[in-house]
Amino acid sequence: MKQESRETFYRQYSDAARPLRVQIETTRRCNLDCVHCALGGNHVMAGEMGARDYEKLIPQLRAAGVFNVYLTGGEFLAHPEIDEILNLFLEADFWLSLQTNGVLLNSGHVDLFLRHPGKVRSVTISLYGATAEVHESVTRSPGSFEKTLNAISMLLAAGIRVEVITLLMTLNHHEREAIERMCADWDVKHQFNSVLVPCKDGSPDPLRYRLPDELIRDLPRPWETFTYNFTDGDPADFKSENTIEAWCSMARSTGYLDSNGNLLPCSVLNIPAGNVRETPFGEIWSDSPVFKRIRELKISEFECSGCRHFPTCKPCPGLAYIEHGDMFAAPREICRIVEMFLGKKEENHEGKEALLETSAY
Repeated sequence: MKQESRETFYRQYSDAARPLRVQIETTRRCNLDCVHCALGGNHVMAGEMGARDYEKLIPQLRAAGVFNVYLTGGEFLAHPEIDEILNLFLEADFWLSLQTNGVLLNSGHVDLFLRHPGKVRSVTISLYGATAEVHESVTRSPGSFEKTLNAISMLLAAGIRVEVITLLMTLNHHEREAIERMCADWDVKHQFNSVLVPCKDGSPDPLRYRLPDELIRDLPRPWETFTYNFTDGDPADFKSENTIEAWCSMARSTGYLDSNGNLLPCSVLNIPAGNVRETPFGEIWSDSPVFKRIRELKISEFECSGCRHFPTCKPCPGLAYIEHGDMFAAPREICRIVEMFLGKKEENHEGKEALLETSAY
């Protein structure tokens, strides 16, 4: 689907607040011990959903209009019933996306994917270095580099689409170009970012690995488009009285289920709207006061709407929530990066409407 038609498609359906895509944290368990992990010390939640829960959930997702399910974690393959859960989703009529570190992926999983041709849209694999030394300085798990490369090789040999993502930090930034060359040799898409956030338990430990200004300035531009928040748009979409649907799909066309069954607006905004073990998915999606309020949020309610870089830079409420506990605040780490890429401009003192009318795209 071409970019323009895809955007039109999503806009048409998101206007009706249909959950086209649901990201599911199958588990918070993980086989690695990454230095930047946003889960902090809370890797396992008591009472995580099991195969029987997903068996009940899947018909509800289909009835609500979901067509893309994105399985993640933790490490989604670390769920003790993951083979059965994968079978349930693959036998249903979904477009399945997977995010993994690859270490636990085996030939049995690949064979399962091949028995359901066309159902696995892509497998995104985290790669933190071009060498074992650097990759494992991030994962703190000896042998993980070789196993991750083996997973990539298995998937490519089976003809399954692979995408590689790298979170850049002080430990691995110097191997970015080498990772890109590896991905070019594999002929797989590679993307990276450098946005490190505090842990969900409030710990600031991952922030010690943030790239300093001088290293961010050396990154190729415009790397920040990995978020799709710097694409062109119609200026009319960004008037102060409009809702934020012009750039944010949370609670409109995307939702997030944590491993206990709590339905959240997105993967980073930890405000439960309900629990699918207690209330049907479609009922939460349609009737939850949390989701209704989010869908009504106006651009004028956000601090970023008065910034000289808005709407060239479109803020992420979820990142602001993680950083400050306030989704209406500016996400300061994004601000730091944007200032370096877009430069400091003269302050516009003529008000938000004038800013919107004169912003360059």
